[in-house]
Amino acid sequence: MTTTTTAYFDSFSVLFDRFTRIWDGISTDFDDWLGAALPARARAAVDLGCGAGRHSRLLAERADRVARGGRVRPDAAVARAERARPGLDYQHRGVLDVSPAEGPFDVVLSVHTLHHVGDPAVVLPHVRSLAAPGATVVIADIVDPGGWATRDFHLDRAFGDARVVHQLTGDAAAAADVLRLLLHPRWLELTGADTPLTRAAFHHRYAEVFPGAAFTDDLHPLMCGLVWTAPG
Repeated sequence: MTTTTTAYFDSFSVLFDRFTRIWDGISTDFDDWLGAALPARARAAVDLGCGAGRHSRLLAERADRVARGGRVRPDAAVARAERARPGLDYQHRGVLDVSPAEGPFDVVLSVHTLHHVGDPAVVLPHVRSLAAPGATVVIADIVDPGGWATRDFHLDRAFGDARVVHQLTGDAAAAADVLRLLLHPRWLELTGADTPLTRAAFHHRYAEVFPGAAFTDDLHPLMCGLVWTAPG
């Protein structure tokens, strides 16, 4: 993640954590997919873009060592306060600053982060370089269904998501929190600055670096998942 991107997240890190908790409370589908994709045991793991540690706990339950963690989001303070685990080291630094010399890692995990980091031609080979022989790489990232670069897309998403949350939970405060994040001026600036790949481009670019990877397209209309096993 770039310095500019972390500056955006500094503005709404706690609100973003609330946003993710709301959706996690509505559906466990993503966590179920992630739990099935991650190996039952590993020696060393890294979570690239852990945010507030939302998924790092899964690594802590399965890995003997979550080495330095690749913790790159500015809401690491939330992670340390609420999701501390033995062996987890939350750090505020960039994905490209995590070195293969710190591993290599038996599990490389990244959720909703890599489209913020930079050119896939640079970012994806770097992520692959962190994987030990036989390692499992699990990536889920945002994809552009069309229209991402327009402000109307994000306004429609904000009110649409808030409506869905209210319909499913009846929780007006939760729906309001969704709007607070998705209409936050810094959030809208960030979405304008970091346009993700389309789903087709995601498949193409990732398959070039992770040949033979298994893609999952039904996680969410704005998400694509990948599981890849490094050659042994």
